[in-house]
This record gives sequence, C-alpha cells and structure tokens, in this order.
Amino acid sequence: MDALRTESYRRGMTNEKLAPVILFQKAFIDNIRRNGRLDEIELIAQFKILGFAATRSPRFLFKDASLGLKLQAREKLHLRGEKVRDRGVVRRIFDRCQNGSA
Repeated sequence: MDALRTESYRRGMTNEKLAPVILFQKAFIDNIRRNGRLDEIELIAQFKILGFAATRSPRFLFKDASLGLKLQAREKLHLRGEKVRDRGVVRRIFDRCQNGSA
C-alpha cells in the first residue's frame, strides 16, 4: 500500500490528507539510506522542510514544536544520531531493492 500511495502522490493523484504521510515516509527512507540508522533530528528537519515546501505554511513548521520539548525533557529525543560504520552495506541493500533483485 505504501508503494501505491507513493506512486499516486508522484503522479498527483492522491488525496491531500495523505501528503504528510508520504512526505514522512520519504524523509524516513532517505534518512536510513544516508545514515544506516535513524537520526531523529535529521528526520524531523527533513520532514518539516519537505512539508513546508509542499504546503508553504509556516504553521506546518512549528506545529509539533511543543512535543519536541516534552520528548527532550523525558530524554526520548536523541540529539545526535549514530551512523553505521559500513554504509556500503546499506547502500547495496537499497540498490538491490531498487533494482528489484533479491
């Protein structure tokens, strides 16, 4: 379903309500591809930038700011993400997935 949602979004055939979901998925996968692991702050930043570019709404940028402060106070938001040492392995995994070979 995610692949179909993404393709329909790419073709401009999706419901506007799904746009943030698809943008989040894109930011998430790009983050994993780049780091090999999830870097939470980078994910949030990329999602907010993609969302702002799509909506042009400053409200979108700051909508969840108070949640970030609460997460940080409870030490649930990690400011520094770790990268996988051998990102070549991650790159090969993504290449194989994109090329369709298993």
